[in-house]
Amino acid sequence: MGQIENLIRSKIEELAFQKKFDQKRIFVFGYNGYTQYINNFLYQEGYSICGIIDNDEEKQGNNAYGIPILAPENIEWEEEETLVLIASKYEKSMRAQLQLLSGSVVSVSLVDLLSYEEKNQNEKKFWLDQNYDSEIEKITKGAAVYENLKKNQNLIIYLDALGDIFAGGLYFQAYKTKIKSSDVKIVVASEGVHRVAKLFGIENVLMISKEEMDAFVKYLLLFEIENPNIVVCSCIATLDTMARYKKIPFPKFWAKYFFRLDSYQVQFPSIRDEYLDEEELTKKGLIKNRSIILAPYANTIPELPYQFWELLTRSLLKMEYRVFTNIAGDQRPIRGSIGLKIPFHQISNYLEFAGHFVALRSGLCDIAGQSQCKQIIIFRDTMVDWHNTQKEYFDIHCENISENAIQYIYDDGEFTKNVDMIIELLLDK
Repeated sequence: MGQIENLIRSKIEELAFQKKFDQKRIFVFGYNGYTQYINNFLYQEGYSICGIIDNDEEKQGNNAYGIPILAPENIEWEEEETLVLIASKYEKSMRAQLQLLSGSVVSVSLVDLLSYEEKNQNEKKFWLDQNYDSEIEKITKGAAVYENLKKNQNLIIYLDALGDIFAGGLYFQAYKTKIKSSDVKIVVASEGVHRVAKLFGIENVLMISKEEMDAFVKYLLLFEIENPNIVVCSCIATLDTMARYKKIPFPKFWAKYFFRLDSYQVQFPSIRDEYLDEEELTKKGLIKNRSIILAPYANTIPELPYQFWELLTRSLLKMEYRVFTNIAGDQRPIRGSIGLKIPFHQISNYLEFAGHFVALRSGLCDIAGQSQCKQIIIFRDTMVDWHNTQKEYFDIHCENISENAIQYIYDDGEFTKNVDMIIELLLDK
């Protein structure tokens, strides 16, 4: 969804800059996988969706992110200026239906955020028939990277997910013992992954560019190349499905299938800075045991509605807690909260001083897991529904990653209910 998400974001930002949303009722036609992206991006630009239009009678009458799902024929099109956003493969029939329903009402505007043809083009970029020359260039680059890397002995290749490097780090020492070698080098393409490797005391790191990593992995997968000296730690879709089907938790799947360990001891990273004192944390604005640190962002799974986090923040502020959002790069803090960039090696200092941590399930939750504070880890209900094993697969209690975290399944139907439940769990003594 990454490329599609960026296309939708760019379109909404462009429309907002042009003030196309001003003084209009905003509807979205179609409750699908893109609806939440539209909702979040609009909300961040200062606009709200009045309703979600859908022809599915089973969806009508329900709420999504606190927004009513409506039948198209039940909307009063002549009430005021109306803008309908569409991001669906049924865009042509939707447009025709709306034009028929709204008739000659000139105050109704329709905008395609993403044409289905454009969507297909972006999904096919991986395949050779889309752009032969560029794909051949990538494969050639991948072969060159492979030739260079295979000169080394005992390489572990990581992609750019924090959860991947964390899972691998748990078993890094056990893997070195198994192959009877202390000379194991890991290859990474992300500074974040590099920083997590350092938490585990892994110093033998080779950084390559993301383009080189993508080309290298594509080359290995395309030609099904196996090298006993290279472990490629990439939970591609097939492997994920296998693990969920057999109900093997994410970390143990790595131990069993990537490193092929029969017995092992896990090694947890150092996430506490003994030189960071409480006075320094107080200067950051934290109040001891009266602060809540939110972690709403994730790179590999759909995020929760922005309104949920904002309502949670407002509710906690009313209870006289100080609320922070952990951010990286150009991420924005949730409105009402204070942005905080927490170094990985100090995350336990911050969380334990604050006393409370609420996070969407991501690799950051693994890194923070050993922190001794109240932790609420949120799973999307859509995540859990997939094979009914997602929560078991990413179980934060597996391998004692966190002993005290509460795992909560978010209800996509109504975010106010989730806010009440999170607060109840968070502040329960």
